[in-house]
Amino acid sequence: MNSKKGPNIKGLLQAGARLLGPLPFPAPVPMGSKQLMTEGKEHSVDIYAPTSTSGPLSGMGILIVHGGGFIVGSRNMKPVLILVKALTAAGASVASTDYTLVPKGGTLAQATWEVRDTLRWWRTKLNSDFGKDTFVAAMGLSAGVSPLFRASCTFPEVRPDALIGIYGALKFRPEVSPLISMVYRKLLGTSNREEWRTHSASHIMEHTPYPLPVQLIHGKQDTVCPYEDSEELHHWRESQGLPSELHIHDEETHAFLNQVKGSATQKTLQQMTNFLEKTRTASRSNSCNLSS
Repeated sequence: MNSKKGPNIKGLLQAGARLLGPLPFPAPVPMGSKQLMTEGKEHSVDIYAPTSTSGPLSGMGILIVHGGGFIVGSRNMKPVLILVKALTAAGASVASTDYTLVPKGGTLAQATWEVRDTLRWWRTKLNSDFGKDTFVAAMGLSAGVSPLFRASCTFPEVRPDALIGIYGALKFRPEVSPLISMVYRKLLGTSNREEWRTHSASHIMEHTPYPLPVQLIHGKQDTVCPYEDSEELHHWRESQGLPSELHIHDEETHAFLNQVKGSATQKTLQQMTNFLEKTRTASRSNSCNLSS
């Protein structure tokens, strides 16, 4: 059972080790990139074209927000490219975004604003390319879940049609190591440990609920982002009658998606595809009912 005190250093090192080693396939090549400016800081977004025109996610646009503990990570890191390959093969147009990390003066607020601006730009582009009714989803990995979920709740004008959180939804607990505490102080802009929790995505979601479908995916052996954080958010959403789906992989630790051939990775990719496909179908059905 997880202690719910994560992240711990050993877990972070184990997750980092999973980034080592080459991809077992040629890295996807973006069709283009976009530089966006938010509050005086520039961040980049890569755009990937679908490699199939008949897959289950054909005509859909998806944004990926990378992880890395707010210290490392990028829009083209290994787990992002694994997702890009799978999603474009299923027919989706995909964008992957950077955000300003703590070593470069980043904060959670800045990352949230940057993800907000990326969501706004991505939906505008998709609507221009494919029509205003394009289904837009967004997924965050680990640390990327926090700015994505916060932006989606706080700024309804950029809200995607579905959200996926992969081993994230971290609550910023005060019971952490001195090293993690130092990161939190810089990330959250306060030394007051009692305030840290109020910055977490789950806290924001409970006070400004995201009304559309959410899927949460987690490994039960995760000691970086405790799986209970996803579980508790899922149960809270269910108690409020909000659409929510939870998948816990009993034997997996943090960053299991880096093991591209692992059974949990393949199962997760299928779970995401099924969720997005059925959510779009339900969205279209609701739109037809409203217009009839």
